[in-house]
Amino acid sequence: MKLGLQGRILLMLCLVSLLQLVLLSGASYYYVSEQRYREVGDQALDVARLVAREPGVLAGVKRADTARLNVLVERIRAEVGASYIVIGDKDARRLVHPNADRIGQPMMGDDPKRALQGEAYISRAQGSLGVSVRGKSPIRDELGQIIGVVSVGYLVRDIEADLQGFLRFGLAMTLLIVL
Repeated sequence: MKLGLQGRILLMLCLVSLLQLVLLSGASYYYVSEQRYREVGDQALDVARLVAREPGVLAGVKRADTARLNVLVERIRAEVGASYIVIGDKDARRLVHPNADRIGQPMMGDDPKRALQGEAYISRAQGSLGVSVRGKSPIRDELGQIIGVVSVGYLVRDIEADLQGFLRFGLAMTLLIVL
């Protein structure tokens, strides 16, 4: 079947419109995804700062009371919905970790060094529990001395699962418009 000039123009317009729609959908998903990661990072950092100032955490880190710290931190983790909260001492040895067999082992990566130097920050990195967006904060005693580090993380796979709903909706709307 041969298309006339009008048919070719209509086909070309449809293809250009489809391309624009796909690009717009992709850009929208990217924007929403980046915004979500930024929000999660900000939340992780806020929680890390709060945990670092919690009197029970300060006392537990000073005494290296892993049992009491783990109970306290698990309660906080459940309340804020974080994937994990890890606390390390001034040598970046874990005092709190979701996997009890990792308590006493060094925290992974170069990340703890920045917090142990006094910086509170957000990172996205591979840890012992998987790739996560995490907020890290130093833990300071009453004199301002750094006595440990707290890391609050949200696993990327959980964030991606949340974003799948938006992706499905976007694809459905694109398909609807094309039809």
